[in-house]
Amino acid sequence: MRTLSLLIITFFGLPLIAQKLPAGFIRFLEENDGINALFKGQDWGYTNGTRIDYFRLQAPGKTNFFSRVPFRPAEEAITTKGWGLMQVMYAPKKTNPSIPDKKDYSYAGGLLAIHSIHSSNPVKKQSTQVEWIAGVLGPPSFAKQTQVFIHRIIGDPEPNGWPYQLPTDLLLNLNTMFEKRITGNRFTDICAAAQVFAGTMQTGVQASGILRFRSGLSFYDGLASRFFSSEKKRIAILFSLRPLVDFTLHNALLDGGLFNQRSPVNDNDAPSGTDLARNKFTTQLDCSFLLSWRNLSLSFTQKIISPEFKGYERHNVGNVSLSIGQR
Repeated sequence: MRTLSLLIITFFGLPLIAQKLPAGFIRFLEENDGINALFKGQDWGYTNGTRIDYFRLQAPGKTNFFSRVPFRPAEEAITTKGWGLMQVMYAPKKTNPSIPDKKDYSYAGGLLAIHSIHSSNPVKKQSTQVEWIAGVLGPPSFAKQTQVFIHRIIGDPEPNGWPYQLPTDLLLNLNTMFEKRITGNRFTDICAAAQVFAGTMQTGVQASGILRFRSGLSFYDGLASRFFSSEKKRIAILFSLRPLVDFTLHNALLDGGLFNQRSPVNDNDAPSGTDLARNKFTTQLDCSFLLSWRNLSLSFTQKIISPEFKGYERHNVGNVSLSIGQR
């Protein structure tokens, strides 16, 4: 009888829950080390990331090549597809020299197209996400033009070393993420998560724990349930802490691309690149707050990142995102 009840909830109740959530939503995201809840703005290392995504609930049973590799969602899973565009930017501390200091971060920019498949399992309280990334490193990313424009708008000195940015290269990556709820109740979650990155952009692994305090968000009834309440007129609130450990073998935005012979990876005398020694292991703490009402969701995350290069201090990056739902 218990098994029969579970099947009825799974096949009849879940679609009703999913229908109350937005069938699709658009998300705007801005990351910048000048956005800082600790009131200590920075402008070096990972200095800016701008991203826009559109997510849409996938019809049950509908699959394609991307959703089959490298995992196959269970029958009770709720799958969401996404398409996105992102620009990322790295810069040194000293931006005045026309020839960058080799004992500093390199100038680097990337422009990325992203296709994602997110699968939530409300029965097992777990989720899986796959991101297929294709993009370009170097001048075609327009990172130089973006930073120069931003500095002019806010009245900061213009960065002069962009002619020595990491050279043009191809960025191809497959990123996978798995999250599992360990314990909790209707207001809290304690979860474990792991991510694997593989490709010419980044290769490494990441492990994290997640502590969430939430009201009005279910989190495993589809990707939209992480941003919106299933009750249209209810205000949803989230606060979370996420400590993580990262091991990275290669990051093209720090080390250079793999294909271009003028990349510092392939040429020790390349004019771009840095002489700093990399920390392969880094740690990070993400503190997040989200507020959602009707079809709008606004979140802020403060990221505290340990040094990526030896001899540097920790780095603080703020993340602000706005999601607009389509019910």
